[in-house]
Amino acid sequence: MPKAVPTIRIRLVALVLALVVPLAAVAAGGAVLLWRSGEAALEQDLQYRAKALAAVVARELDTVQATLRTLATSPYLTTGDLAAFHAQLAQVPRPEGTRLVLSDRSGRMLVNSHVPFGTQLPLRGDADISRRVFESGQPHVSNLYTSGIASEPIIAVDVPVMRDGRVVYDLEMVFRTAALGRVLEQQKPPGNGWVATLFDGELSVVARAPEMDAFVGRKAREEGKHAFAMAESGVFRSPALDGHPVIAAFSHLPGSRWVVAMGTREAAFKAGLWRSLAAVAAAGGALLLLGLLAAWHQSHRITAAIGALALAPDAATASGVREVDAAARALAAAEAERRRAETALRESEERLRAATDCAHVGLVVVSEEHRYRFANRAYADILGLPTADIVGQRVADVLAPMYETQIRPRLVRAFRGERVEYELTKPAPPGETEAYYAVTYEPGRTASGEPVVLVVITDITERVLAARVLTERESLLRLALDASSLGTWRWDLARGDAVLEWDARCKALSGLSPEATVDHGTWTRTVLPEDWAEAEARLARALDPADPDDTYVSDYRTLHPDGTVLWLEATGRAFFAPDPAAPGGRRAVRLIGTIRDITEARRAAQALRDNEARLRSLAETLEARVHEEVAAREAAQVRLAHAQHMEALGTLAGGIAHDFNNVLQTVQGGTSLIATRPEDTERVRHFARMVLGAAARGAAVTRRMLAFSRRSDLQAEPLESAALLADMREILAHTLGTGIKVRVEADAGLPPLLADRSQLETALVNLATNARDAMSGIGTITLAAAAETLARDHGPADPVMLRAGTYVRLSVADTGAGMEPATLARASEPFFTTKPVGKGTGLGLAMARGFAEQSGGGLRIESAPGLGTVVTLWFPAAPELPTDVSPPAGLSASGKDAKRARLLLVDDESLVREVLAAEMEAVGHSVVPVADGPAALALLDADEPVDLVISDLSMPGMDGIEVIREAQRRRPGVPAILLTGFATDAAEIAVAGAVSETFFLLRKPVQGEALAERVAVLLGEAASTG
Repeated sequence: MPKAVPTIRIRLVALVLALVVPLAAVAAGGAVLLWRSGEAALEQDLQYRAKALAAVVARELDTVQATLRTLATSPYLTTGDLAAFHAQLAQVPRPEGTRLVLSDRSGRMLVNSHVPFGTQLPLRGDADISRRVFESGQPHVSNLYTSGIASEPIIAVDVPVMRDGRVVYDLEMVFRTAALGRVLEQQKPPGNGWVATLFDGELSVVARAPEMDAFVGRKAREEGKHAFAMAESGVFRSPALDGHPVIAAFSHLPGSRWVVAMGTREAAFKAGLWRSLAAVAAAGGALLLLGLLAAWHQSHRITAAIGALALAPDAATASGVREVDAAARALAAAEAERRRAETALRESEERLRAATDCAHVGLVVVSEEHRYRFANRAYADILGLPTADIVGQRVADVLAPMYETQIRPRLVRAFRGERVEYELTKPAPPGETEAYYAVTYEPGRTASGEPVVLVVITDITERVLAARVLTERESLLRLALDASSLGTWRWDLARGDAVLEWDARCKALSGLSPEATVDHGTWTRTVLPEDWAEAEARLARALDPADPDDTYVSDYRTLHPDGTVLWLEATGRAFFAPDPAAPGGRRAVRLIGTIRDITEARRAAQALRDNEARLRSLAETLEARVHEEVAAREAAQVRLAHAQHMEALGTLAGGIAHDFNNVLQTVQGGTSLIATRPEDTERVRHFARMVLGAAARGAAVTRRMLAFSRRSDLQAEPLESAALLADMREILAHTLGTGIKVRVEADAGLPPLLADRSQLETALVNLATNARDAMSGIGTITLAAAAETLARDHGPADPVMLRAGTYVRLSVADTGAGMEPATLARASEPFFTTKPVGKGTGLGLAMARGFAEQSGGGLRIESAPGLGTVVTLWFPAAPELPTDVSPPAGLSASGKDAKRARLLLVDDESLVREVLAAEMEAVGHSVVPVADGPAALALLDADEPVDLVISDLSMPGMDGIEVIREAQRRRPGVPAILLTGFATDAAEIAVAGAVSETFFLLRKPVQGEALAERVAVLLGEAASTG
């Protein structure tokens, strides 16, 4: 049987199948190739995204560390002012829920930004983190752990606070993982199939986007752990934590064990493949169906044509055109497929650009030739470039002003494999502000192995400028508060509690310790009950929303634990928030203000009021009362000065007694030796001169004692400082004890100083006594004098307030233990003394200062522990003392040429009377000696001739002043000499009499020659007057 021949319809169908089936196979193969290409592009895209996301997360953590490092340099930590540091922390911008903690080496929290300063704080629950910081001295980022207070997952960043090369504090920022979750959410590309996950060093989930709360704290799967351990970055396939298979890329954070993973679900990726295969299958089926229909139709036409050919061959039509059309349609389909692949690639690149642009993070890839390989729009916006189309351009051309100095050296380091972070400064034209950028260079390679550098840049200009402004404002505010001695307080009413935030000065003014917690009740207890009602009423008015006056001003008294009562002035202002339900449409949320001490102002005002009232009440008897008050004050001052004088005199008593005993020993011994051998003329003269010398020394001692004991107003006179100090050394050498060495240092040619000699000597004795006590009786006291000229007036800032001019500077220096600053600050206060009770009045330095300032000078005390003390006094320089003083007219060198006269000598001491009579007779006068005043007056009443009266001051019954007064009443014009051996009120009256020229005063002991000269002078004056 012959083989069946296929019909034309079967051949056309076979032709269609031969064309369509291979085309469908090619399309399917193209789809597979496209899927694999897309898969490779996806993996590369995921790697770039993972690295970029790791850089962003690292930047966030670095920003936290930078903030903490800046806070670690706060001057408040250097000075230990933790309250001010707590207030500074409140100004630091940070995400919600973030807290800042300062702790010491023991783990004890010192400052917590979440609670008011002064709140009792527990030990840190993460002591292991703090220990690492103190041991390593390096910042530390913790792994995820659960807060012991809020039971929520958190992480902590710790930095050490260094002082002199050692860690003194641990400054920590603790924040919720939600902050990093937001970073991942911002970086995640749009769409539902993407997953971004951040793992800590223990590969626990720190943050995830999306569905963060469901996965935080869970561990990475084993596939991920293996991939993370094998390389710094890469791609892996694994079921995600939610069980869905994913294709993911990962990258370690630079220098950290933390890992960022960015992935997409395989289902989402394969869905595109299946859609492509389905489209290919549908298109192939449709084409096959259409081809079969076309073949069927063509075969019918061909069959018909063939049939027609048989019937009408010229009516047949060509059928080969449709095959050409089918081939053209196949080519068009292939072109369309190519265009779809290009579109998909462009869309992938645009998604990457959009993701980085939305994050406001500049992202570029730079080739080894320093040309841009990739750049997003945010990069151009951040740097202010005129165009974002910079791919292919040289970095040196785009950023010419910064390239050579800032960019190129760091790019070179990055291409050597170093991760580089720095702050880029963009220069600004004159009058504009510079811009600042945080830049990270991350070295890497393309899929082909070409080295590139991924550059991540963020604009930190506002942060840098804000930090500068904040620092300046904090400094100015603290200076203002310190200068005005103000304490600051804050009451946050919106929190719904009664806790008040007071700084250390507020607490001190209210009598509270720095660690005290202050609430409304605490404040109430510090205010005196009689002042509280007014203070509370003023506070209520300030917080009243219906009252337009939001200010709070109140004066009240506060009682300190030691019994001190201070007047304080509290001022503040209330802040309100809108509240339609409250009166006035608002409610108080905060009250901020200051406290200052107005005690002195109150006392001054009260004193002024009291004085005004006293003046009004004393108006009628003002003059008398003023005289009484002045007299009383002057008397008190005199008594005070005399008491200090007597204290110094008591100090000298021992030394004076020693000197007098030496004088008496010499006199007694010399006279005894004279009495044993009176016939030996030379021996008698020798011992007589010795007795005279001893008597002269005794006279000098008594003169100094009298100068110390006399009472009078300041009588300034020119004094030779060198001679004065020499005399003081002679007195002090025997007064202060054998363990004290007294030295005198005086410059040559010093001008005389102008001061009251008695008060100056008293001051020097008291200062020397203080110096001896400070040295416990053993050491060296140096009395020094020097001239000093001031070209300008001294002001309050100078150690001593002196006017311009020439001064003589006296100083008393000791080698004692010195004084602490606290003791030195009070040393010249009246009645302040460090001596035991009964050993000192505390008036020595106060009197010395008052005397120096009253004399037109000043006083300064310099002392330090272990370095002794120097007390310096300034006195105005006086005009030069006259160097040539001629003796009074009529006074000869001896008195022997004077007129012979009859003298009436009155003295109750027989030995003195006998010696004086013998001395006057030795110069040729006739002397009538009597023992008392009545005997002298009896001689005058008996007309006894008398040319001059010499009388002792202190005698029983009638003193010398009364004798002279009665004698001159009986014999007007008769000259008189009053002799005294000590200074009393009567002696001062005698001085006044001498000034009025009724008599002349001489102090005992007086040499016979001096007395004879004075007699000659008075007789000569009487003769010339007569």
